Amino acid sequence: MSDEDVAFVRRGFQVVARAFDAYWREPRSITQAMETDELWPEWRELFDLLDPAVEWKTLFLGTTFHGRDGVAHG
Repeated sequence: MSDEDVAFVRRGFQVVARAFDAYWREPRSITQAMETDELWPEWRELFDLLDPAVEWKTLFLGTTFHGRDGVAHG
């Protein structure tokens, strides 16, 4: 794995930690926050790290979300 890849993964973990800290400081629906354009900046940064064509399949439900918005609303 390249140094660039390692740096990206480390940044990703840091961004995830900040996003969840922001959520627990002011818990509310992430979907509603997106729809009202009141999403925490930390969550915007997190979603910006995702590839625009990301696909996320949930483990237990088997539901698949497509794209940044799909993952964000999932």
